[in-house]
Amino acid sequence: MQKTIAGPEDLRVLILAPTGQDAPLIQRVLSDAGIFAVVCHGLRELTDMLRSGAGAVLLAQEALQSKEVEAFIGALQAQPSWSDLPITLLTLGGAGQRTIQSISEQFQKVGNVTVVERPLHALTLTSVVRVALRSRVRQYEVRHLVERLTASQTELQEKIHDLERFHDVVVGRELKMIELEKQVEELKRAAPPASKTIQGS
Repeated sequence: MQKTIAGPEDLRVLILAPTGQDAPLIQRVLSDAGIFAVVCHGLRELTDMLRSGAGAVLLAQEALQSKEVEAFIGALQAQPSWSDLPITLLTLGGAGQRTIQSISEQFQKVGNVTVVERPLHALTLTSVVRVALRSRVRQYEVRHLVERLTASQTELQEKIHDLERFHDVVVGRELKMIELEKQVEELKRAAPPASKTIQGS
């Protein structure tokens, strides 16, 4: 049975947009496009949900005012080597180049961050998310290959150990046989010659 590369939670989109009805509206747009999306109610909740899997994150600029932002960035930095979770950062309309640059610097050690200015069309939103999810699927494929390679290496190492143990047993047995043969030869040389019986005529 082939192992599933990614489950539903691995491909869900986590949404954190604390202002007004942005989050439920985004969720509805994505759901209508067939994309599984979950609304988070704070950075702490979003960070906790990352542990059980995520395909992408939609994060509104206002959410970065939370004191939990460092923990969130820390969780992103702690990702395994195969993982680079796509983050789409929704900035406020007319935020300005300085604000965007400040946000980019805040996430510079995270890597996979796309900045999108609001308001944005539903088609643009779904397109951005689909691109992010395709990127995430490729990452899961890499994870799957790494797991298979690791399993193959472990299996190969176990076979090598089995062969080494078999070799030690066989060689040890051969050495014992050689030693026994030497002892037999030494006993033969040490034994007195058999006396001959002379029969009278």
